[in-house]
Amino acid sequence: MSDFPQHYSPAPLPSAVEMYVPPDRPRKLVPAILLLASFCTTTLAGMIWYAGFVDASLELDNFLDLLTDPSFLVGGLSFSVSILVILVAHELGHYLMCVRYGIRATLPYLIPVPPPVSPFGTFGAVIKIKSPFENTRQLLDVGIAGPIAGFLFIIPALVFGLVYSREFVVEGTSGIYFNFGEPLLLQFASHLFLPDTNADITLHP
Repeated sequence: MSDFPQHYSPAPLPSAVEMYVPPDRPRKLVPAILLLASFCTTTLAGMIWYAGFVDASLELDNFLDLLTDPSFLVGGLSFSVSILVILVAHELGHYLMCVRYGIRATLPYLIPVPPPVSPFGTFGAVIKIKSPFENTRQLLDVGIAGPIAGFLFIIPALVFGLVYSREFVVEGTSGIYFNFGEPLLLQFASHLFLPDTNADITLHP
């Protein structure tokens, strides 16, 4: 007992305790399932749009005939791929800018909706930002990156749709109708890729 120290001082405690924060790995299963579901709903919506594009008077009472026709499937896929690429590119623009600034964010979540509820087969896409912005520059860059990325894919989709559109003749009518006009981008693209067309056109879906 005589060897036991009579006076001792405890070891100094660290001034701060650093907690280990595991890296935030974005979940991939839920976005993948929503992407697959949105692919199905937008393809079905595109097939309906394409059926109206081929023949406006076409009856769609029997959906089985629509689903088993390869031409309608191709038309539906062109619509589905176009709209999904635009939506995903838009949200990936936000996401990649978040990654650049070290801001925690989820992968894009697409929102599938059956065609009777939405004529497009989707309500769009969203991402969830899990950490705050440090300054307004980050907020501006993340906000504007999405529209710019989506716009880059809107242009080829618009050109494809115009090239495969069809002319039609508007029959005279004694009723009242409204002409809301077209967006400036559509007017410019029409004059550029359909310069000799003075008739009305039915846009390819």
